[in-house]
Amino acid sequence: MANCRKRPLQLILHLMAILSRYQKKAAHLLVGLEKKMASATKRKYTDAERQIQILKDSLFPTGQLQERYDNMGVYYARYGDQLFDHLIEASHPLEARFTILTVN
Repeated sequence: MANCRKRPLQLILHLMAILSRYQKKAAHLLVGLEKKMASATKRKYTDAERQIQILKDSLFPTGQLQERYDNMGVYYARYGDQLFDHLIEASHPLEARFTILTVN
C-alpha cells in the first residue's frame, strides 16, 4: 500500500522536473528571440539611416546647399529658359522650407 502512495508522488515530482526544464528552455528561447529581434531592429534602422545619409549627401553636396555648390550654368545649358520658369514658379521666398525641384 505504501508503494501505491509513493507512485503518484514520484509521478508528480517527475512531472514538476519536466515542467521546470521546459520553463528554462522556453525562457532561454525567448531571450534568444529577443536578441534576434533587437538585432533586426538595429539593422533596419541602420539601413534607414544610411539611405537618409545618401539622400542628404545628394541634396547637400559637401554639406552645403546644392545651389551654393553646383554651377547654374550647367543646368541652364541643359534645360534653357525653362529652368528659370520652374525656379520662379516653385520659389516661395518668405517660407522657411526647402523645395526640391525635378526637371524633366
